[in-house]
Amino acid sequence: MRGFKRSGISNGSSSVKRVNDWWIFLFVYPVIALLSVHIGNDNTFQELVHMPSYYSDLLLAFSCVYGLGWYYRWLFFRLGQKFDREMLMSKRIISRIFLGVVFPVAGIIGLELLYLIYLLGIPLRTSSVFYLELPVVSTFCIALNLLYYLLYFREHNLELKRHLEQQKKAIPESEEKHKEDFIVNLGARAFPVSEENTAYFLVSEKSSFLVTADNKRYLINSTMDQLSKMVHPERFFRINRQIIASRRSILSYSHTDTRKLRIEISPAPGIKAFVSKTRSSRFIRWFNQG
Repeated sequence: MRGFKRSGISNGSSSVKRVNDWWIFLFVYPVIALLSVHIGNDNTFQELVHMPSYYSDLLLAFSCVYGLGWYYRWLFFRLGQKFDREMLMSKRIISRIFLGVVFPVAGIIGLELLYLIYLLGIPLRTSSVFYLELPVVSTFCIALNLLYYLLYFREHNLELKRHLEQQKKAIPESEEKHKEDFIVNLGARAFPVSEENTAYFLVSEKSSFLVTADNKRYLINSTMDQLSKMVHPERFFRINRQIIASRRSILSYSHTDTRKLRIEISPAPGIKAFVSKTRSSRFIRWFNQG
């Protein structure tokens, strides 16, 4: 068989950064070139090595595979620059189908026909180009397009992640936005409670509650870990695993014999509130700074 090919980069990223595809050139393309020569060939390897056309087949296959490899590397990188990822998806898909599959397959089959007819003297009617080489070349092209699409899709997501992390680092902690009100539930109703009217958050019987300054308790669909990130760190303190209290709700604190801090909260939560000794110094600094 004399089929060969190399498929396109399915970019998928509006970023101009190229994917790391050296391993495809090093490992995948040689396998594709060898398969394109041996698939459908009825001769044994011992017979092939004594046929002059076997070596010209290999030369043609490797030349076309690596030539198309560099073509696709350039093509899909350029398509990624030209088309926006979300807004021009349909145009990008059409361009990649035509330029990444139809055009390469047609070019390879055309070269295959020229090679068979003019160099090997094989009549077109006796060749296997249209029922063997054509399906194999098309399959390889489609498979490599999918491979490059996954590579560029992964690179796009990594780039987005890096960008978001950089943005997060660029925002000072004091400028991060915190919740000014919290959505609570009472029966079938859901409504906001302002931060100013929030005394503390409490975990009771595996559910989270918001307790207001006038001692009304509402169910809230957030965990304590989530709430600790929502509240303003200068106005709320996580007393322990069960309570996140606003400074307004804390009446006083006192030291215990075990070096914990006992916290008096209003309205009374119905459970004793202690700050562990490892966090007591932090609590005192926070409370005094208020």
